[in-house]
Amino acid sequence: MVENTESRAGREIGRDCLAVRIRMLNRIITSIYDDALRPLGITTSQGNMLTAIDQVGPVKQAQLAEYLHIEKSTLSRNLSLMKKRRWVRALPGEDERSHTVAITAKGRKLLEEALPSWREAQQAAVGILGDEGAATLKAVANRYLPPQ
Repeated sequence: MVENTESRAGREIGRDCLAVRIRMLNRIITSIYDDALRPLGITTSQGNMLTAIDQVGPVKQAQLAEYLHIEKSTLSRNLSLMKKRRWVRALPGEDERSHTVAITAKGRKLLEEALPSWREAQQAAVGILGDEGAATLKAVANRYLPPQ
């Protein structure tokens, strides 16, 4: 017989930790979008980056990383692949350390092609969260995101 060695701290953290639940929901929801976008050859992360670049126009990589709240190394890896696929292009910066990216016509076309699949994934995600949960999530996130 296995002895229960759970501590009081382990019980409380396991039961109440928002970070655990948010990360779990993130994996569940992201997999819905990834599954929907996979036939187009794009991941949710790449789609988010492409959408952000489309929204803000040519943008410095450092500003894009800040805007998306992601590590610069993660951004660089994805942008390299996106440049190879010609979804984005590099623009000359103010100096050699400044890297600016812009969406290409091919990238915009990909976003348009992805829209129906994205809408299906969005509907499935709202199905998991419920209308109220989705609205609450958007409201909380909007407090920390730049205006769209």
